Amino acid sequence: MKDLKEVIVLLLLSITLLCSLQEASGGLEDVGNWLISREKSYISEESVGKTAVTVYTLLRLYNYTGRKEFLSPAIEGISWLRGQRIPHREGNRIFRVWGEYISGSERRPEEDLTAIVIITLRESLNYVKDENYKKNIMKDIKNAGSWLIRQTWTNSTVWKVYVPQTCYMMEALMYYSDLQLDEREQAMDSLIDAGDWLISIQNEEGYWGKGDEEQPLIIRYLETYYASNALIELYRRTGDQRFIKSASRGVEWLSSKAKIGDLLTKSLAAIVMSKLYEETGKHEDFLETLEEVKLLLERGYISDEESRLLYTRFAVTAISLSPKIEIKKFVSKSKAWVGETLEVRIEISNSGGTSLIGKIVDVPYEGGEEEVFTIRVGKGEKKSVIYSFRPKMPGVIRIPPPEFKCCGRRFVGNTSTTEIVVEDRKRAYVFLLALTLILVLLPYLLARASVMKGGNELVHSV
Repeated sequence: MKDLKEVIVLLLLSITLLCSLQEASGGLEDVGNWLISREKSYISEESVGKTAVTVYTLLRLYNYTGRKEFLSPAIEGISWLRGQRIPHREGNRIFRVWGEYISGSERRPEEDLTAIVIITLRESLNYVKDENYKKNIMKDIKNAGSWLIRQTWTNSTVWKVYVPQTCYMMEALMYYSDLQLDEREQAMDSLIDAGDWLISIQNEEGYWGKGDEEQPLIIRYLETYYASNALIELYRRTGDQRFIKSASRGVEWLSSKAKIGDLLTKSLAAIVMSKLYEETGKHEDFLETLEEVKLLLERGYISDEESRLLYTRFAVTAISLSPKIEIKKFVSKSKAWVGETLEVRIEISNSGGTSLIGKIVDVPYEGGEEEVFTIRVGKGEKKSVIYSFRPKMPGVIRIPPPEFKCCGRRFVGNTSTTEIVVEDRKRAYVFLLALTLILVLLPYLLARASVMKGGNELVHSV
């Protein structure tokens, strides 16, 4: 709880600093370079919470940019976090969880920090290559997750009290339930219970937080983000419409504030807008909000290190959800007859962080009839559509690249325009027949020419 309150204070400080920002460096590359340039950048003042945030941010940066120099310190940070586990006995079981230093070397388990580290460890599973090390990380998640479930049953001071803390724990328990099927039912019971609580405390206008002037607006933004995000994830696992309806109201409120908001507000909104779009098709404008986040990130950044890290976390998470679409087109032949059936295969892949629903629009050749296919391309998926056409006229036809239209955007295939030579079969047969006749008659004609030439020479000699 203490760590989360410090985070909130730092976020409020960030708002003040952003408003008075005069000069700063911008862009994802600058952010990443800043993170890895510091000595032990993955360890922030021996703080478990800040280190977990740094590691998570570096992993997201690596996912988006592919730069390996972001991955190495993140993996080192994972090793450091694993070394900070606290042995904690409850009954006849020993759990290994996380907490900050209280005084000297004394530490106590903290639910929010344990949840944050579980979330970071779960993210690292996408990038750790060593299978044995990955298994050890999964064991850490299972052990700490089992302890976290028991806190939802017994510790009423941390569960369903403070929205961000509850949502951190919910996200961690969702990851845990995905890995540990033995306690999945118990985890889902706790998660549904928390989801019902979030719905019960949502304001009529759709946001979470106090509606009075005593509470800074940024707290409402954060609580609405956390609650909406947790409810969308819960809906994905339960299919319960109550959760997605409540989340939709929260996203609507937050997205309306993001239109005139700063980098943090737009980042928070973009994340939950993209997730809601995946589940309902609503908020196609999430791409526009993502573009605004990128623009603000490039224009400038906060020079204060504490605030910079926190802003980076949400901004990078948002930008990592950007779609990365690649479209390729393959035609079965480069030469064909008029009327011959040609097969066209269009391959579309999405290496971005958001599943997209859109239409592939393709014209098999310039002047041909348009082909339209509705398709959903998930994160990390590659899909293909196949259709056929028949060229009607001889000549050289140009094959233009396909398009993918989604969310008001147009993604053009990277296949350059190619050509197919189309010939008329009848004309080809006539030409072939004429050529055959020439080849057959040629020896005879040459022989006749030779005989005539010989006769002429005989006449002249006489």
